[in-house]
Amino acid sequence: MESTRPDVVSVADPLDWQLTGVGTATITATWSGKSATSRITVFDDAVLGAPSLEFSLLENGSAKLTWPGYAAGYLLETTSAVAPDASWIRVEPEPITAGGWNSVVLPAASDTQFYRLHRP
Repeated sequence: MESTRPDVVSVADPLDWQLTGVGTATITATWSGKSATSRITVFDDAVLGAPSLEFSLLENGSAKLTWPGYAAGYLLETTSAVAPDASWIRVEPEPITAGGWNSVVLPAASDTQFYRLHRP
């Protein structure tokens, strides 16, 4: 087992990898003459700040909401009106995580909705 950046991901113990810093490391595992490689990116949201929420309208009228995968612990919430006493409700279904991004596709709706990422 080898890490190109032990200062980011340490694989000194192959059964207990340690995230040791911010950045990207390539991990290579070799066994019986075969090898596999994976890239791991470590983020620090305290440094990066709150994640941004991106919105795109799909051809069928659905909405796709996307945000960075480093935003662990954030929940996607919705409300019909923004006000100091607004009631925010968690969006279902759970996001799909792929390629370092979280995303949710929501069906077209006729009423106004507002969305936010919230860290409880």
